Amino acid sequence: MSNTTIPQNGWTPTKPPKKKRGWLKLFMIMVAAGITVLIIVIIALMALIGSSMESVEEDAKANAISKAEFRSVDEGDSIESVMDRFGPPSNRQVTKSGGVKYVNLYYPVDNDQLLDDYQLSFENGQLVSKADY
Repeated sequence: MSNTTIPQNGWTPTKPPKKKRGWLKLFMIMVAAGITVLIIVIIALMALIGSSMESVEEDAKANAISKAEFRSVDEGDSIESVMDRFGPPSNRQVTKSGGVKYVNLYYPVDNDQLLDDYQLSFENGQLVSKADY
C-alpha cells in the first residue's frame, strides 16, 4: 500500500501545465518599441518642418518690398537701379527672343502671405511693366 492520501471526493490536486507566453511578451515589447520609435520620428519631423518654415519665412522677408517701394519703380528704370535699391530678387527669369533680352524679377510682398509676389519685367535692361500677384 502506498502512503498517498486520496481526498474523500476522489480529486487530487495537480498543477496546471505552464503556459508558454514568451512569444506574446516579445511581441508586446516589439510593438511598444515600434510605437516609441514612431513617436520620436514624428516629433523630429515636426521640429524639422517647423525650422524649415521659419527659414523660408525669413528668406522671404529679407527680400520683401513694400507697396510704396513697388509703386516707386517707374517704367524705363534700369534693372541695375532696381536691384541696387531692393537687392537680389527671390526669383529671376531670363529669356531671349529675336535679339531682345527679357528679364522678370520677382520680389516677395512685404506682408504675411508667403506666395504673394511683385513682378518687374524688363526688356533690354529697362522696366517695361510691373504686376502684383
